[in-house]
Amino acid sequence: MSITYLVLKFIIGGTIIVGVGLLTNIHPKWGGLLAVAPIITTLSILFVCRESGIEITQRMIVWSVVYLAPCALFLGTVYYMNARTNIHVGVAILCGYLIWMIGVVTLQKIIPAM
Repeated sequence: MSITYLVLKFIIGGTIIVGVGLLTNIHPKWGGLLAVAPIITTLSILFVCRESGIEITQRMIVWSVVYLAPCALFLGTVYYMNARTNIHVGVAILCGYLIWMIGVVTLQKIIPAM
């Protein structure tokens, strides 16, 4: 993998993050849409397929679906902690990551490796 290829991946990812910030300032609905849009997932699928082949890509897609649940728990936790309490957003995000991690570990124990 060349340095140019890695830089390209960082530029694409960074552009999406900047886009989320810009769109959120226009209207939070559009920023939220871009934040959860399958753009990063699509790019990840393309990059993994190119680098590792279709079999690994298919397995990654299956696990991505499995891990949607902890992602939803993360978002729900951050929203609840931020909207329903007077806690700082940074603490809310840390709590969200803690819940996400618990969800991931729980899934790892429940679902056998594929």
